[in-house]
Amino acid sequence: MVGADSRVNFEIAGDGASDLDLHLYRSDGTVITKSTSYTSDEAINTCLKAATYYVKVNGYGHAKSDYLLWYDKTAEACNTTCTDDAAEALELQGRTAVFAGWDGEVRGVLAVADTVAENAAETVAALRGMGLRVAMITGDARAVAGTPNRSITGWVQWCPVRIATPSLSTMVPTSWA
Repeated sequence: MVGADSRVNFEIAGDGASDLDLHLYRSDGTVITKSTSYTSDEAINTCLKAATYYVKVNGYGHAKSDYLLWYDKTAEACNTTCTDDAAEALELQGRTAVFAGWDGEVRGVLAVADTVAENAAETVAALRGMGLRVAMITGDARAVAGTPNRSITGWVQWCPVRIATPSLSTMVPTSWA
């Protein structure tokens, strides 16, 4: 429990027998941040508002791994900067927003966009002509994937997907709409 705004530092030092990861959660289970290198040593350093938080250590591998967990807290005002929702406006234009910042502040927003290949409609039609079902699988938000400058809706079916293996982020269609 953090009673007032504080800079917290969590560190684990493992014996190297297996990979350890460190996660920091809000009391509602939402992940705040994590440290997930492929070693048994991890660290989280962040500023937290007064609330209840939980730390979780995950171990991977077949060997039991002993570790030490350190916790340190220093009073510090956690500035929260409200920014306009530039991401939403960019997504409606078919772009993905990438926020750039340092020292805990957003300093800029980069807009990244893909375009549909000129022959995409013909390619999809040819595949359908061969009796194949065609689906668009993307990591983009639906608002980005379905914008007019990128849209192949009408050529390709939308398929709801589920994360089959969260650790590997493997996407598998759950049905053909």
